[in-house]
Formats: sequence, structure tokens, C-alpha cells
Amino acid sequence: MATVTGKEIHIAIQYFLNAELEPERIRRQVRELSAGGYGCIYGHARQGLTTPYFSEGWWRAIDVIVEECDALGIKFAIWDEDYYPSPAAGNRVMWEHPEFAAQQLKFTVFDATPGRVRHLLEAAPLLGCFAVTGSRIRDIGSFCGTVCTQWVDREESFSGYSPLLKVAAPHWRAGLIDRRFALEYDAEEPCTVVAVQILRNFGSGHNVDVMNPDAVNCFLRLTHEAYLHRYGPEVFKRVFVGTFMDEPAPWGRFPWSGKLPEAYREEFAEELIPLLPHLALDIDDSSRIIRWRYRHIQRKLQCSAYLEQVRRWSETHGILSLGHLSRTESLSISNFAWPNELRCCRHLDIPCTDPLGANMGWPDTASYHTGIKVVASAAHWFGKPQAGSDALAVCGHATGLAELRYMVDYQMALGVTYFNLHGAAVSWAGPRKDEVPPSLFYQHSQWPLMKHLWRHVDKCCRRLCRGEEWFSSVVYYPAAQLVSGAGAEPEQALELSVHNLMEEMLRRHKEFLLIDGETLAEQDPQALAARCCYLVIPDGVAFMEPGLEAFFAAYRAAGGKIVGAESVAELPGADLRGPGAEDVFVHRRKQDDGTLDAFLFNRSERTFRGELEGKAVEVPPRSGCFAAPPSCRIGRGIRLSGPWRITWDDNMIPLCRFAGNGAETDLLARRFSPPPPDGMWESRFMLQGEFSALQLVVDAEMTTAPYRMMLNGHELTESRIAPFYDEKNRWFDLLPYLRIGSVPTLNRLQLECAGEVREMCFLRGSFRAGFRHGDHMLPYLTGAASTLETEQLADWLDWGFGTYSGRAVYRTKFRLAEAGTYGLDLGRVNAAVEVLVDGCECGVRYSAPYEVVSGHLSAGEHELVIRTYNDPGNRDRLAGRPAGILGPVSLVRIGDETGARTRNERCSE
Repeated sequence: MATVTGKEIHIAIQYFLNAELEPERIRRQVRELSAGGYGCIYGHARQGLTTPYFSEGWWRAIDVIVEECDALGIKFAIWDEDYYPSPAAGNRVMWEHPEFAAQQLKFTVFDATPGRVRHLLEAAPLLGCFAVTGSRIRDIGSFCGTVCTQWVDREESFSGYSPLLKVAAPHWRAGLIDRRFALEYDAEEPCTVVAVQILRNFGSGHNVDVMNPDAVNCFLRLTHEAYLHRYGPEVFKRVFVGTFMDEPAPWGRFPWSGKLPEAYREEFAEELIPLLPHLALDIDDSSRIIRWRYRHIQRKLQCSAYLEQVRRWSETHGILSLGHLSRTESLSISNFAWPNELRCCRHLDIPCTDPLGANMGWPDTASYHTGIKVVASAAHWFGKPQAGSDALAVCGHATGLAELRYMVDYQMALGVTYFNLHGAAVSWAGPRKDEVPPSLFYQHSQWPLMKHLWRHVDKCCRRLCRGEEWFSSVVYYPAAQLVSGAGAEPEQALELSVHNLMEEMLRRHKEFLLIDGETLAEQDPQALAARCCYLVIPDGVAFMEPGLEAFFAAYRAAGGKIVGAESVAELPGADLRGPGAEDVFVHRRKQDDGTLDAFLFNRSERTFRGELEGKAVEVPPRSGCFAAPPSCRIGRGIRLSGPWRITWDDNMIPLCRFAGNGAETDLLARRFSPPPPDGMWESRFMLQGEFSALQLVVDAEMTTAPYRMMLNGHELTESRIAPFYDEKNRWFDLLPYLRIGSVPTLNRLQLECAGEVREMCFLRGSFRAGFRHGDHMLPYLTGAASTLETEQLADWLDWGFGTYSGRAVYRTKFRLAEAGTYGLDLGRVNAAVEVLVDGCECGVRYSAPYEVVSGHLSAGEHELVIRTYNDPGNRDRLAGRPAGILGPVSLVRIGDETGARTRNERCSE
């Protein structure tokens, strides 16, 4: 576990510093983050940050975060970059030392016939030029030189440069530009020409040479040392827990560094540069091994210069080195950036992955299985306390606690026990509000209950970490072939076979780890055969790391079996049986007493009821839990028929379409139009009934220019700043200027502005609302109280709250004829709920089953209160998601206190 500083950490949050950093605002938010269940905060510079990174304003904000973390007893961690990717220190490494810019090889390859060959190359340094005929490589670099290729326009000039004491005489001048390398060569026979040049990256992105230890040392001095210097060793030791790197990588498919030729010579006793054509072409049988050697040296340099240097610095100062390297689930991409990425993870204290998006866990998204298994396997082979995840990024506006649980439970079932959550935003400002919602903070409509999800994750991670991951097979991770294809072409067929193999192993409950060839060669063949009698080779593997033949022979001699993917069914694994068992993943950990503790994840939409190793188990849909028997019920459920009293907070509906004089903008679709010629935008809505209050809530970034706003011809001049989805929202009172009738009556909101309209504004108040004519063009609002009395439970849409995201409180009373321990089954629920009986909290549920145990209840009348929070999609994107409690709600008698505890454990958060 992450215990360098004496505290085990499983839940950390990326605190997105994405606006102007106001110290008191930061202080309030850090306290709320701590109360929300986050045990560690990363001060993460993010797009949209207007306070300059590493300026005094930045440091004052970090001072507040560190001070509050210290006072609250939680940890602070360094996000090592402005904002992505590591390690450029906000480009300052390259600005200070241009020679540290990342480099890559540029190959120009063409066929030439006998005779004069002329060819223009890049305007970049030439490393070598070669003529390849069959397996013969000739160095023709001496036939290359620089040439200007383009005449500039002729012009009449009147000066000979010096302006003093001269008589201007007219003359014509012209010049040449675009100087670059060129080849002029007399070919004696047909050949393939391979020119190799060095490109340097002076732009953004991966722009630092991570194979150069001096560049990385400069990065550490500019970033990590700055934190240490500002806070000193005592605070650093007490408060700081780690440093996270985010997708450090070299540049291009063929990264280059001046360190490469020497390192290649030292390890393989041959010169690299004359062999460079092999990187681009299959020349002979040695080509693939040369490419593997090149990648092998690339990895060693990157790991020693960057990963190991950061790890040593972290270890020296008592913190952890964490991070994810590249797109772990994309084997072709990740292994070009970090050849044999699994092996690279040995240089991180907690290796992490970054599974982007919400669509994971299914057979059609099996690449995520692979990416997570890579870091989980690395954690085992290299003795790391945990495998981590830079989790929950780019999940979509409609993502609620149920979806978040699905994603984290899935990852725990594959071996993740550390979550660096992505992320909690200071502000909802900036274009990132579209790219990476939802913010796991107060901007999320289910924020009040989010801490219960993190308690569930923390509890499960701690229990998982108490044991050693159990596996009975190993799967060869084919890094050697992935990185040794000609011309850096991705091995897509091989990659697909690996992903499909991961799915087949998991759905058949085969407990396994991935292992690369180099790590495999380090194992004791007899010990590995005793532990894992099967080594599985994915389909399509044709090239492995040199020297594995001896290991395979010894492994077979010790009783081990080397099989292909067609033999998965015969592998040992967990015995899980029951309808839908193929959609349940089994993750077991061996405890100190030799028992196996099982965490089960059900990716399907239905409850799994079956047997694990002959014992009855039950797993709720789209979630995970530790194996436990089904709970015991006595008798039939007692249906609670109401009446229900339901109270919402103020309703809301967005104004997402603005038009004017031929211009129209659709803010939901993010389609923006230039302003109309008269600068007057208009949005319309219909009102009827009586309104006690109606406000217009405006985003601080609603327009790109100053504006005036009118409602029905009356200018709105008075407003206040208050939070809605952001602390900087501006509120206007519309009540004095409304047009209201007994039938729908048109109201016009006019916006005078010379710029574009960029963000929706919201109507908020006591009303029921909807769109009667589609396309979200014209909202209809009916004034109504925010409290409803009903006998029948229904979707909020049916009650005029289809665009609402937030809280509703359900109340009813029931009478018991007999005292006892009861469970409440809420039936179908599309929200996160907090259940109270007689004012006492019985439990929080945000995914099925929506069941809680009330504890012992006396005979007589009781009050049931259910605080219900739907997800943010209906508010933010008009997602049309079902919301509310649909029931039926029933009371169920629980067998005994043991049964009640079992039920609570299965459903617990």
C-alpha cells in the first residue's frame, strides 16, 4: 500500500486548478473535498488556468492546499506538470535548454533505378543516407548536401545595405530560400534509398528528450525541487505523499537521442547508424532483431534517465513515484513510446493505467482488460504494493454514481487498488466543461452522496490489499513482436488477438497474470511451473525476446505446459456456475491463512445468482462485491402504497437556442454562429399559471463580448453572484417582467451582444416544464409548487422535472403490526438515494439493489424519508435520463441479525 508517509492511500483526487486561483475559494473547496472522502489531493494545473503556473499567485494557492491538507490530516501530492504531458515543466525545460528538445528519426524511403538520382530531403540534420540492394547496405551519405530550392520574387532595390553617404542606384535582386538536404547520386543498379534525418520538436506536446538524464534533472530542478524548497523537509515529509507523471513519452514512432548510438554499441558491440535502414525495411533475417535491439536500448535509456531518476528523487525525499506512461490499453501505441511497457512499470512505485471513457468491461471493449492487466501484472512481478488507475476521465455529462461504481468495481476486479480520480474542478469554466465532465465535485448533482462511493472503494481496496493476487496461469505479453515491425507499422492482428484472449480468459474465470519475455526469463522455471502449470501464448506470436528457448525447455521439463489460445477452456480457474456466469469476473486474493478471498464483478444488467466453488453467491447488476450468500427473507413483502409527499429543490430548464436576423446558435450541439448584423440575439419561452419566483442563471462565459439583457423589452440590470453549477454564476430576477396568462404566453429574452453566444443560461424556480415541439427550441413552463402529493410513483419527466438534476425528498408513513428487523426494497430506482426511517439513516444506495436494512423496528407507525439525487445529464445535456423512484417500495422481514448484516455487507457503500 501507499505507506511511505505512514498512511495508506487508495483514493486521491486530481484537483483541477483551472481558473483564477483565489486563496479563500481554494480553502473552502479543499475542506469540502476532504469532507467528500478524498484522502489525497493533487494540485493539478489544468487547461483554463488563468493564474500563471508557478507564479507567486500559483504558489499562494498551493500554500493554502498544503496548509489545509496538513490541518485536515489528508495528504498532498505533486502533479508534476503544467498540465500535460510530463516532463517539460510547462515547456521551461526546452526554453532554458533548447538542446533538450525531443528528437525523432525521419525516414525518407524511395526506389531508385540505375542512373542519376536526385531527391530533396527534409530541412533537418542528416544522420545517414543508404542504398539498399537485397541484403547489401551502402552508405551514400557523401552524395548528400544542402541546397536552396525556391526563388523569391525579383524586386528592384535602391540600396547597397549601408544607408549613410550613398547614392541610391536602382538594381534588381532575387534570392533563394527553403534550404534543405538533397541527394544527387549515380545509381549503378536498382536500389531502395533510405535517408535518415533527425527532427527536433520545438512545439508543444512531448517535447523533452526523456532519454537524456540532464534534461530530466533540469525538469526535477524546475518542478519537484521547487516544492521541496518552498515547504522544507519537515512539511514535505509530513504532508506530501507522492508525485504523479501523466503520459511522459518520447517524440514520434522512432525516438532519437544522442545517447542511443553509444548505448547500442556498449550492449551489442556494433554500430547502430549503419543499421538504421533495418528500422524502416525488412532487409534480411536480422532486421527484426535489430529493431528489437533498438527498442530495447530506447527503453533502457528512458527508464534510467527518466523513470528511475524520478523514482530515486522520490525515494530520497520520502514520497512515492506514480503515474501512467502511455495509452496502456493500446498495445501498438504504448509499446512504441515505452517498449515493453509492462517491464517499464518496474521503475514506478505504483504503476498506473488511464482507461478513458465509460464504455468498458464489455467484450467489445476488451482492450481495457489488457491495459489494466498490464499494470496489475507489473505490480505483482516487481513487488509493488498496488496497481493504480488515473480513473474516470472523459465519462460524459450523464455519468452518475451508478456508472462511476461500475467503472471502479470493474477495475478492482482486474487488480487496481489505487485510484487517482479525474477530477474535481475549481471552476466549470472553459471548454473542458464539454470534454471531461463530470467534475467529481460540487458541480455534480450527486456530490452530497459521492463520499459513500469512495468509502466503498476504499474499503474494498484495503481488503484486496490484505492478500496476494491469486493466479494459476500466465499469459505471454508479446512486447518483442509489438515493437519490432518494419517501419513502425502497428501489429494490429496480434494486438486484437491479445485483447480477445483477455476477454476469453476473464469470461471463463481463468485467473492469470501477463508476463513479458525478459521478466519470464528471470523466473525460476521449476518454481513457476509449480505455481502456474500453464503458459499461454497469444495467437499470432512469431517473434520473442532472444534467449527464451532455454527457459521454455526448463519450464516444460518441470511439468509446465505451453499452450495457445485454443486451450483456454482446459486451464484451471475459479469454479463459478449459474445463468450469466460468463458476465461475472472473479478476482481472488490469497490470505495469510491460505484461504482465497473473492471479489466478483457483474458486468451485466441483471443480478447474478449462482455458486462459487459450490457456495451460493449473489452479485448485483453492473457492480462488484465480495462473495457472500444471498440474504434471507421471511414472508412476503409489504408494499407501501403511499401517499407520497415529494419535494424538489427549484426546477431548472436551459435556454439552449438563440437566434437573430438570420443567425442561429445551438448551444447543446456546440454549434456557434457569428452575431447577427444588429447584434441582437433572442431566445423564447412560454409561461402559464402563477409563479412565486423565476430566475435567469447566466454562465460567466455565456458570451464572448460585453452584453445587455432584456426580458419583454425591460432591461435586466440587477443581479447577484451565487453558485448553481459554478461559483461564478450570475442570477437575474425575472418575476417583475414576466408575461403570464391562463394559457401559454410568449416571453422574449433578448441579448444585445457583438460577440458569439457560447453557453446556455437556465431558467430556475418553482414550475413544471418541458419541450412540447421537439428540438429543445421552445420551453413551456407552468407555475407550480415544488411539492407534490401522489399515490403513484413515476418518472420525474411525467411531473415536469425532465430537465432537472438535483435532489427530491420522498416522504410517507407506514404502520407495522409486528416488531422485528426489516429491509426496505425500493424497487426500480434511477438515482442515488439516502434512506431514513424515523429520522435515523439506514443506508445510501446508488446502484442496484436499492435495498437497505432498517434495523429493529417496533410495532406501530413509522416515517420513511428517501432523499433522492439524479445524475447531472438532464440538466447539463438534456440527456432525457430516467429519474426518480419507480418502485414498488416494499418492506421485507429479515430473518435474523446475521441475515441483516449479510444483506448490509452485500449492498454496502
